[in-house]
Amino acid sequence: MQHFFAAPPPPTAQYTDLNAALQYFGNVIKRRCIAFVLSDFMSNDYEKSLDLAARKHDIIGIRIYDPHEKNLPNIGLLPVVDAETQAIAWLDTTDDLAAQAYRNAFRQQSEKCKNAFARCGADLLQLSTEQAYIPILTALFRKRK
Repeated sequence: MQHFFAAPPPPTAQYTDLNAALQYFGNVIKRRCIAFVLSDFMSNDYEKSLDLAARKHDIIGIRIYDPHEKNLPNIGLLPVVDAETQAIAWLDTTDDLAAQAYRNAFRQQSEKCKNAFARCGADLLQLSTEQAYIPILTALFRKRK
């Protein structure tokens, strides 16, 4: 059995372009394979490339998130930095409306990702950074057997 590893070209921008990565994967890997896509999937317009890749390959998405992305910790004013743009904003974590908006945004992002993978016929695991991933992957492969 041969193993193929495709590394995308060096980034030319400071933001994540999941669409470009999936297109690159589709162009480079010619033979059908199982491909794990690890990401937070906070990227726009990747569903078409995901669909094309999933038609040719067995795609398994692994969405990684930090528990603090799910529930905003109540710690007062918090400077938040966008890792891709370096923009800084102040977030009042004691504000109930801000906390609710934060939870809603996380839920919407989770649903968007889940729905995209379902429409493409690809599997998706959503894992917290605090979860042990081996039992979850093992369960997925047992289910797919």
